[in-house]
Amino acid sequence: MFDILVHFVFLIIVGAIIGGLTNHIAIKMLFRPHKAIYIGKFRLPFTPGLIPKRQEEIAVQLGQLVMKHLITAESIEKKLKESRFSKTMTEQVQKEVNKWFETEQTFHEILDSMTETDPLVNQLETKTVNLLKDRITHQFNQFKTQPLENVIPEAALNRIDRSLSGAASFLTERLVDYLESEEGKARCQYELNRFFENKGLLGNMLGMLFNSQMIVNRIYPELVHFIKQASFEDMLYQLLQREWDHLKGQPLESMLNRTSINEEDIFQWLSNQINSHLPYRKWLEQKPGDLPIEWRETFVNRLIPQLVQNGLHFASQKASEMLKSLEIEQLVSDQVRGFSLSELEQVVLIISKREFKMITYLGALLGGIIGLIQGLLLLVI
Repeated sequence: MFDILVHFVFLIIVGAIIGGLTNHIAIKMLFRPHKAIYIGKFRLPFTPGLIPKRQEEIAVQLGQLVMKHLITAESIEKKLKESRFSKTMTEQVQKEVNKWFETEQTFHEILDSMTETDPLVNQLETKTVNLLKDRITHQFNQFKTQPLENVIPEAALNRIDRSLSGAASFLTERLVDYLESEEGKARCQYELNRFFENKGLLGNMLGMLFNSQMIVNRIYPELVHFIKQASFEDMLYQLLQREWDHLKGQPLESMLNRTSINEEDIFQWLSNQINSHLPYRKWLEQKPGDLPIEWRETFVNRLIPQLVQNGLHFASQKASEMLKSLEIEQLVSDQVRGFSLSELEQVVLIISKREFKMITYLGALLGGIIGLIQGLLLLVI
C-alpha cells in the first residue's frame, strides 16, 4: 500500500513539474530568443520568439487598437464636456495665475525670459517705430499728389467752411482793439515816420509840411471807423474764403513743401507723441502684483472660468480634427517599433506578469491531475 501511495505521489509531482515547466517555457518562447538561431543554413524552429518576430505587426495592431477603441474623438469630447473636468482645469489655471500675480519679477523680466534675442522693450520700440514709419510712408505716398480737399475728411472741411465767418469777425475785432490801443497808435506813427524818411528829399519836405502826429490824428479815426464797418468784415471773409478755396485745390505735397514740413518731421512728431502718451517702459517695469486688485479679481474669478469654458468647448468641437493632426495611431506604432526587445518584453510583463504566473501554476496543476489519472489507470490495469 505504501509503495502504491509513493507511486501516485511521484506521478503527480512529475506531471506537475512537466506541466508547469512546459507552460513556463512556452511563455518564455513568446519573447526569447530575440534573434533567429541558425545551424549552418538551417534556422531553428520558433526562433526568434513570437513577439520579436511579430514586433512590426504588434506595433500596427496596438496603434489601431488605441485609436479605434481607447482614444477616440467621442471619448475625448465626452471628457472635455464633463463639469468636473472643467472645474478641475479652471482651478488649476486659477492657481497658476495667482502664483504669477505673486511673482517678484517685473513684466519686463518675465517677457525677456521668453525671448533669447534683444530685450522685449527694444523690440517693441523698434517694431512700433517701423510700423509707424511704414504707415506714414504708405499714407503720404497715397495722398501726396491728391488735392487737400480729398485728404481732409469731409466733416473737417465743413467745419472749416463754417468757421471762416467767425474767423473774419475775430480778426476784425482784434485789429480794431490793436489800432485803438496806445501800442497800435505808436506803431502807426513809427511806420509813418519811416515812410517819410525813406522817400529822401521829397519825404523830408512832406514831413516838414505834414507833421506825422497830425496825420495820425486826422486819418487814424477814419481808418478805425472803416475797419469797424460790416463791409470790411465781409471783404475779409470773402478774402479768406477765396484763399481757402484755392488752398483746397492744392496737392498735399505742395502744401507741405511750402511749410518746409517733410515726411520725417511728421514721423518724428508722431513718434514723440506715442512715446509720451504710451510710457510702455514704465508699465513694463511694474510687477503683476502692482496691478489694481479689482483687475486681478476680475481676471481670476470671471475671465479665467469663461476662457477655460470656451477653450474646452472649442477643443471638444475640434476633437476629431485634433486627433487626426496628432496621428495617435502612427505615434503609438512608431513608439512600439522603437522599443528594444527587452523593453517590449518588460512592457508585456508589466501588464501580464501575474497572468503568466497563473498560467504556469495552472500548467503544474493540470500536469499533477494528469499524473494522478495516469496512476489510477496503471492501478486499474
